[in-house]
Order: sequence, then C-alpha cells, then structure tokens
Amino acid sequence: MSSGSKLFISFFIGAAAGAIAGLLMAPESGEDTRRILKKKIKKLRNEMEDAAESIGEKAHKLKDSVLGGK
Repeated sequence: MSSGSKLFISFFIGAAAGAIAGLLMAPESGEDTRRILKKKIKKLRNEMEDAAESIGEKAHKLKDSVLGGK
C-alpha cells in the first residue's frame, strides 16, 4: 500500500472518529446536530474530492516523468 493511500485512509478514519465523538458529546438539539453534521459531511466530501484530484494529478505527472512524456 502506498504512503498516499495510507494517508488518505488515515484521514478518513480520523474524520469518522471525530464525527462520532462530536455526535456523542454534542450539546445541541438533534435537529441542530443533524444540520451541523450535514455541513461537516459536505465539507469532508469536498476535501476528499480535492485530495483525490490532487493524487490523480500527481500520479499523472509521475507517469509522464517515468515514461518521458509519451
């Protein structure tokens, strides 16, 4: 498993653990908690999409450098 994959998986596990801890310790009402959780999930999804795009771009550059731009 590559270090990029390990980093991505670690980030995802950490984000999930943080979300669960936040739910368990939330002082807000259920409705407020769901609203906050939806916002955080949307932000996390955007960050994951950006990370995946960045990894793809880096992989493409690496492929080009290894193959000599072919």
